[in-house]
Amino acid sequence: MDELDNMLGALTGAGIATLTQWSRLQDTQDNRYRSLRSDVRDVRDAFVDSQANGEQIRLRLAVVQDLLSGIARATSTTATPSPLPLPGTGTGRPDLCTGIEAAISGFAYPPRAGTYDARGNIVALGELATVGTALTFEEVRAALHGFVMCGGTTQAQRIAIYRGINALVETVAGLGMTKADFAAAWARVFGPASSATLDPHMNPNQPPTITGLNGVTITSQPLNVQPRTDAAHRFTVQVGGGGLAANNNFAQVAFGTPYRFDVVGVPTAFVPSILANGTMGNLYCSAANNSLYRLASTANLVAGDSFDVSVAVNPGVATV
Repeated sequence: MDELDNMLGALTGAGIATLTQWSRLQDTQDNRYRSLRSDVRDVRDAFVDSQANGEQIRLRLAVVQDLLSGIARATSTTATPSPLPLPGTGTGRPDLCTGIEAAISGFAYPPRAGTYDARGNIVALGELATVGTALTFEEVRAALHGFVMCGGTTQAQRIAIYRGINALVETVAGLGMTKADFAAAWARVFGPASSATLDPHMNPNQPPTITGLNGVTITSQPLNVQPRTDAAHRFTVQVGGGGLAANNNFAQVAFGTPYRFDVVGVPTAFVPSILANGTMGNLYCSAANNSLYRLASTANLVAGDSFDVSVAVNPGVATV
C-alpha cells in the first residue's frame, strides 16, 4: 500500500467519523424538534380540553359572571382593564335600596344577563350582580346564618321549615299591603305588651263610660279590682224609688274608642255584637251604634232592686 492509499484511507476514516458525528447531531435535533412538536401538541390538546370543559363553559356564562362579579365587588383590589366591577369597596357600600321596588317589579326569568368583552372584562353588569353584591352585606350574611340549626335537621324538620317559609311567602304575596302596613303588623307582633300597643278596646286605661238611665244608679268596683274595657265590663245596677217598667232602658255604655274596621285602607264604623247577662230578668241591648249601646230588661224592676250586669262586646273582625 503506497502513500496515496494511506492518505485516502486516512481521509476516508476521517470522513466516516465526520459523517457519523453529523448524523448524531442531526438525530439529536430531529428528536428535539419531534419533542417540541409533541409538547406543542400536548399544550394545544390541553388548552382545547380545558376550554371544552363543562366547568369552564359554565363559568363563561354571562349570568354566572354577573353573580360572581357582584360578590367580587366586595374586594378592595382593582385592576385595569378591570375584570372586577368598579368602584371597589374603598368608596363605600353600594346602594341597593333606592328604586329597588321598581327594579324588582321588572324581574323576569331568566334574569337579564350582562355583557363581557373577549377577555372577560365587564362591559355592563346583569341582574344577578345585585344578588351577588347583596350576599356580601353584613345583615344578609347574618340572616343566612340565622337559618342554620347547629345540630342539623331531621327530614321532618326540613319539611316543616319549607312549609313555614312557603306559607309565609304565599300569605304575604296575597295581602297587597304597603311597607308601612307590614311595619305596623311586625310592630304589633314583636312590640312590648304595654297599654300603648294593646287593642284600644281591650285597654283598661281606655274604659267605657257607664251611665244610669231613668233613675237607675250605676256602681262599680274600683278599676284595680275589676278592670273594665270596651270588650268586657261588669257593673252593679241600683233601681231608683220609682221603679222601672219592663223594656225601658236602664243603662247606657259609651265605648272608650269607637268601633271601626279597615275597608281598603279606610277606617269604617260598624256595630259590634253585644251580649248582656244579669242576675235579675233577661237583659238585652235595645239600641247600639259604633260609639255606644243601651240596655233594657224584659222584667219590671222594683224600687230598691239591685243586680249585677256583665257585658261582652265582640267585634268579630280586627278593629282600627
